[in-house]
Amino acid sequence: MDQPLRRGGASTGSYSSLQLFFLLRLSRLLRLKRQYAVMPHTEKYLLEMINKAMYSTFLDCNEIGVAEDARELIENNSIEPNRPPPES
Repeated sequence: MDQPLRRGGASTGSYSSLQLFFLLRLSRLLRLKRQYAVMPHTEKYLLEMINKAMYSTFLDCNEIGVAEDARELIENNSIEPNRPPPES
């Protein structure tokens, strides 16, 4: 499940529109990766493209000053074997 976007305990209102755009893009890519990773016939190239898009979006987040928030979003939404998804 996606974690809500928060900055220092505040709601999404504390982000600029550009920061929010890239964090929401990263959140969507994480969701797509989770969806396609569990599908049995997903082509490898598709997951590679999603990973590259995630990396590029993370670099964008770094440039606009929300790298820590992006890193936290990635950590909270990562797929790890034998680990239940984070609760909301």
